[in-house]
Amino acid sequence: SVPAWHSVALLWPDAEDWPAGGEIDFMEISDPTRQSVEYNLHWSASNHVEQHATTVDATAWHAWAVEWTPSS
Repeated sequence: SVPAWHSVALLWPDAEDWPAGGEIDFMEISDPTRQSVEYNLHWSASNHVEQHATTVDATAWHAWAVEWTPSS
């Protein structure tokens, strides 16, 4: 059976004002075979989402990171 939970590494707003404060899911694995990893950027009170996925064997160890700058 497929679990009801999945792995995610994310940045959450200190103000606890989601979705207006945004959310950066820089490693989210909802694929039960762990062969696809997603990036999800949530922003605005309307919860706009930018999403990307890449194929990777997430059953092996990986290092995940996010780069945050004043302009992007």
